[in-house]
Amino acid sequence: MVPPPTGLDRADLDAVVSFLPLFRRPGECFGRWLDDRNGITELKYSDDALAFVRLLEDRGWVEPGCRPGAAITALRHWQEPALVAAADGPTLRTLLSDIVRTERICAGHLLEAFERGYLVAILERPVSYTHLTLPTKRIV
Repeated sequence: MVPPPTGLDRADLDAVVSFLPLFRRPGECFGRWLDDRNGITELKYSDDALAFVRLLEDRGWVEPGCRPGAAITALRHWQEPALVAAADGPTLRTLLSDIVRTERICAGHLLEAFERGYLVAILERPVSYTHLTLPTKRIV
């Protein structure tokens, strides 16, 4: 049994998982690099990608502050994506937090997470435990 991260409830879990069908669509354009006339490269994310990041931030999936060991956990899972299949709720939150935070300082990290299948693997993990009875109110 894998509970959701502390402070998140069934609605928060369902909201994140609701993006899975969008991100599984064949040929889904999550984002792309664009060159302007001045030779400046810009990353343009799809509306779905931007809505996903907003949802993560609005629903508390992006952890406030920096938790000791979080970066190491995220790096280990990035290097060995098979570990995601056994991740618990707090670890999934750490992984999603790391993706969003890294994107803020390194444009393209979110796109790479999508293109590698890493983001989909993270979203597939909660599907395996959505049958659990979870709180319907936020527990903070």
